[in-house]
Amino acid sequence: MNGWSPRVWILGLLAASTTTVPALAQGKPPATKPAPAVAAAPAAAGLSLKEAKYAAIVAWLGTNPKAADRAEGLGEAADLAAEIGKWGEAKGHAEAYGKEFADGERSGEMKLMIGKALANLPGRAADAKKAFADAFEAAGDDVNAAVAATSELAELLVGMDDKDGAEQALHTLSERFAQVRGLKEFVQQKRAEIAEIGVEPKPIDVTAFDGKPLKLSALKGKVVLIDFWATWCGPCIQELPNVIAAYKKYHGQGFEIVGISLDQDEQKLKDFLASHDMPWPQFFDGKGWQNEVGQLYGVQSIPKTYLLDRDGKVRRVGLRGEALGREVQKLLAQKAGAAK
Repeated sequence: MNGWSPRVWILGLLAASTTTVPALAQGKPPATKPAPAVAAAPAAAGLSLKEAKYAAIVAWLGTNPKAADRAEGLGEAADLAAEIGKWGEAKGHAEAYGKEFADGERSGEMKLMIGKALANLPGRAADAKKAFADAFEAAGDDVNAAVAATSELAELLVGMDDKDGAEQALHTLSERFAQVRGLKEFVQQKRAEIAEIGVEPKPIDVTAFDGKPLKLSALKGKVVLIDFWATWCGPCIQELPNVIAAYKKYHGQGFEIVGISLDQDEQKLKDFLASHDMPWPQFFDGKGWQNEVGQLYGVQSIPKTYLLDRDGKVRRVGLRGEALGREVQKLLAQKAGAAK
């Protein structure tokens, strides 16, 4: 191997600021200096952990062009760049991976990353559409890769107000993998979500868990997330940090959340809310899957989310992960009446 691996470089970076040289036997005072192996690493002061890791890997890539684990480094760099919103750089790392490791085990993922990056760069939607189509073709018989590419393409097309194109992409997927068990149900679910885009959501006019009125129509003019969840739902709890992060970052700009709890145990919900940073209103009626609002929206699985624009219309369904924050930011930038 030439040089260090990305992970060793990161560990060295963190150690650089604290490594000391022992005092000499003659009694000279101890000296402090950076660890020699990481002298070229970027300073981590003021960076988040992800930003520091990313900076360290980029530095490692620059000084180890022939390393045996360079493919791993490029893949991690692309992933981290995307996570911290450096989409242009994510695209560059993914393209470098494709050039240097065309048959690498993550080549398909990197093709998809290029599409994601383009989708998040201003004015590159048409290029992103082609990139996702290319990723779908490159997937071959890999149904998981094909589903990932189609899902991203459908989301992009819906955002471009091309619901017909999104439907066609799903049709192509279902035709290619017609014999795959469960795919039919997946496509049906996606089509149902697409059908809800751009329409008015079902009215919600209830009493929240804290006894205050909760009326969805009163929130027009704001970007609103309707979040169906429960304390017993593992995926809901896994997703919660993303929801909380989006609320903290964008609430002051006009982002609101309406929680719909499918719990049955009132005390458990009360204790959970008391121990988590979730100040937004919650609706709870103790009926579980028969929850009044859940029945109104036909919810059959959770987490299930609806993101509404300032006009009160559904713009995204089922958003998860860091994509939630990105979409909230986009919708907050739009004035009421601007959406088609």
